[in-house]
Amino acid sequence: MFKPNIEKMKIKKDVKGFLKTLKYSDRVLVVDAINVLGEIKDKSAAEPLIENIFNKDKSIRLTAIFALGKIAGSRAVEPLISFIKSLSYPDRDTQIYAIFSLGEIGDSRAVKPLVKFMIVGDSNIREQVAIALDKIGWTPEDDIEKAYYLISKKKFDELAILGSSNFNVLFKLLDDSDYKICKAAAEILRQLKDERAIEPLIKVIKEGKMVGASYALAAIGKPTRLILSAN
Repeated sequence: MFKPNIEKMKIKKDVKGFLKTLKYSDRVLVVDAINVLGEIKDKSAAEPLIENIFNKDKSIRLTAIFALGKIAGSRAVEPLISFIKSLSYPDRDTQIYAIFSLGEIGDSRAVKPLVKFMIVGDSNIREQVAIALDKIGWTPEDDIEKAYYLISKKKFDELAILGSSNFNVLFKLLDDSDYKICKAAAEILRQLKDERAIEPLIKVIKEGKMVGASYALAAIGKPTRLILSAN
């Protein structure tokens, strides 16, 4: 099969030629074509690119997802959301690229699944979710959403202020499956030294979730020792 000249096609902005190139078996050629389609930002490329976001070849899949973010086609929103609906999806890179492109497209349909992923998803990509939500123009609907957003953005000082006015937020975070989030909540409770935190912290310790809770209890002082001895 005749190999197309990507550079010449790029100069001419030959969208139809690039779309034909997507059917080639040469992976490098297909990836190059997808990259250029993303740069040209022609809306007619959206559907063919959507087909390729499910490609078994990871490099083609990721490049197509990234290109869709540049083209900003609303038709791509639901297919991209499918990558973050399941927490057990095996490829974190694909999820990160999908999150990025959802942020670039800026469609409000992505808000609900992104917020859910920020709360119960992988802590390693929560920051990417928060960035995407910022681009969409989302604002938290309650203190729990705000707390996870602040954690994702590593704004722990603001989280401490929020927690001092709503202890239930910090207690909720103590139950998170992510050790880093539990630790952040316990550290804020340690700083606040409020006796209302005693029972939730004891619960965390008894469940064997986090050693750091004991330091928070120690900071609260004598009431803690009395309650621990009573339990």
